Amino acid sequence: MRKILNFLVLAIVAGSAIVYFTLGPNAFLGGPTKNAIIDITRQVMIATSPSPTEAELAKTAKISPTGVCNPSDGKYACGVEVTVDGAAPKTFVAVLKKGADGNWVMAE
Repeated sequence: MRKILNFLVLAIVAGSAIVYFTLGPNAFLGGPTKNAIIDITRQVMIATSPSPTEAELAKTAKISPTGVCNPSDGKYACGVEVTVDGAAPKTFVAVLKKGADGNWVMAE
């Protein structure tokens, strides 16, 4: 019985670690996943680019969520680090919320 209990605890810890590293820490808190933060940030960067050249750079930019998103009034402020063409990374804040369809969208 003790071996089964030890295995069960180990399985729960391993499962939590898998969720943490694949979805990000925000998934535990009801916030957006890492992929949602990256995808929406990239979409907004492309849509708001003043020129086609900058839009192309936004498509290839490396976007990395940083830390845990801060919730407020149904919106989540998430830090993102953006690196374009090997330049020094810059940190921005992406504010996301759940849309009417239940998917994450950029808050206005």
